[in-house]
Amino acid sequence: MLQSRNFRLMLFVLIFLLGAASRIIHIDDLSLWVDEGYAYYHSNNPDLILSLSRDTHPPLYFATFRLWQEVAGRSELSLRYFSYLPSMLSMALITLLAAEVVRARGGNPRQSLVPLLAALFMALADSENFLSQEARHYTWLVFWVTGSMWAFLRWLRTGERRALYIWVICTVAVSYTHYLGTLTGVVQGLYALLFLRGRQRLQAIGALVVSALLLSPWLLLVGRQQIGHDGYQWSQSLSLELLRDIRRKWFGDMWPLTMGLALLGSVTLVYGRRIQARLRPLGPHLLLLMWALIPFLLVVILNEFIPVLQPRRLTTLTPPLVLLVAFGVANFRPPARAFLIAVLVVYGVTTVDYDRPKPPWRELTAQVAPLVQPDDLALIDIAGGDFQMLYYFEQMLPPQTRIVSLKNWRTWETDTYYTGLPELVEQYDTVWFMYWNSSDDSGPRILQKAGFVETAQFRQPHAIAVNVFIDLIIYRYDRPPAEPLTTYENGMQLLSAAYNANSGAVSLLWAVDEPLAEDYTVSAFLLDSSGRLVAQHDGYPAMNTRPTSTWPPATPVYDWHILETPDGTPLPAGTYQLAIKLYRQQDGAFIIATTEAGTEWYTVGTVEIGQ
Repeated sequence: MLQSRNFRLMLFVLIFLLGAASRIIHIDDLSLWVDEGYAYYHSNNPDLILSLSRDTHPPLYFATFRLWQEVAGRSELSLRYFSYLPSMLSMALITLLAAEVVRARGGNPRQSLVPLLAALFMALADSENFLSQEARHYTWLVFWVTGSMWAFLRWLRTGERRALYIWVICTVAVSYTHYLGTLTGVVQGLYALLFLRGRQRLQAIGALVVSALLLSPWLLLVGRQQIGHDGYQWSQSLSLELLRDIRRKWFGDMWPLTMGLALLGSVTLVYGRRIQARLRPLGPHLLLLMWALIPFLLVVILNEFIPVLQPRRLTTLTPPLVLLVAFGVANFRPPARAFLIAVLVVYGVTTVDYDRPKPPWRELTAQVAPLVQPDDLALIDIAGGDFQMLYYFEQMLPPQTRIVSLKNWRTWETDTYYTGLPELVEQYDTVWFMYWNSSDDSGPRILQKAGFVETAQFRQPHAIAVNVFIDLIIYRYDRPPAEPLTTYENGMQLLSAAYNANSGAVSLLWAVDEPLAEDYTVSAFLLDSSGRLVAQHDGYPAMNTRPTSTWPPATPVYDWHILETPDGTPLPAGTYQLAIKLYRQQDGAFIIATTEAGTEWYTVGTVEIGQ
């Protein structure tokens, strides 16, 4: 039945759908993390070459990623979908590569389960499932190295010029996607030296030399700058803990089984009176082991000189390991083979072995986005990098808001930072500051020196382990005015007030000279041209989190209210009056705190709501 083309096609479609579902489900559930923000930032830099010269990556992914965003937009889904697509293509491409390896080993792909098993295990591979949900280049790297190895083997078998060209194109694409991907070319070159002869060997080496030469213009342009970049600081030293992490990510928690199957996949079992392990032809049987082991060992060695070792940079392990496990399973006969397939499928569908905590930057930004005014300043200073918050601030804050990464400013324009930041903050009265884990305290110091006072904190818990949380914090800083807008009879001073027409948020800044014994309710509301109440919110300050009886004297307190209409519908375009009223309840009665002018509320002024 497996020899039926239609039946095999049906199985592949089912496998493809499984892989598609496992990759697309929850793809935009988690916030972008710093590396994804980095990809977004660099791909949108007007001077892409200058931007990448400040980093450690070649340009192909970032250039194509920019074009993709122009077409598909910049939502989290569209950014990550650009990684989802090559992962889906790799499932199809791995079947072609598996068929070539089967032929090279002396088998018939139409009579072999290996191509289908390779597609199945690629669909289930945790590394591919995880990385296909990240806006990064790693699934493209897997796609290109898989295409390179497929074209290489096809050219060896057929001698087709088209296959040779595809091999060179894919190999060049590999090197322009990630430098460590070129180690696949090293494997191919070593294979050519060991197992090819005559003209074919010369042509293979020549193709690899041409591929290397095509990378040289880029290296000559930015190579010196990239070698000295501090992006290498995130690499890890070789340790037992790191090896266990790599083992778990690529072999899972049942690694004795999957690793054993991979080793078994390096030979062909021949069943007769006794089972024999065949290694002939030697080259094709060793190729997958070489492809898995040599790049890994070279990265470990290179890491002693240039820190490059990180698990995700070893993503080119995925295709050879998938193929080795597929060959290992195919070496078994029924019913043992069916049992193994069932076990691996159940484990792959129900277990996640490749993961990474991602801080909830989106949820944190969503807290403050309705409150930010277009003329506010937004600053970012995060220890690991500001890129992800640049993305969320750009996507969620008002378009006119000035957004500045202090870390990038200090890193790339050090000469202007310490004079430029004080000059910048002098232009604003309100600053929103995402300041987290940074070892540089220049931002808070400069704000304090400029007369700013911290008036609020917005926190979002981030789980770094089971039942272990740390808070991400956005701080609001205000520069209090010399005189309040008004003072109520209870001593509460309204220092400033602003209305955000897009979100319906009212931002208020309060202060008291003496502690208050009672808790007052703040009523913020809009009146139309006829004096009719059209939108309102009543509550203790800061959405009931800063009751007035807790306010320290002479310390500004930020308060906000989201106004709502009685029926929940948006307000029609027009001109409205914003007013603020204070009251407290006593014995069932409402006690109003009048303004210094003796009125029940203070009219802040006119607000315009457009279409």
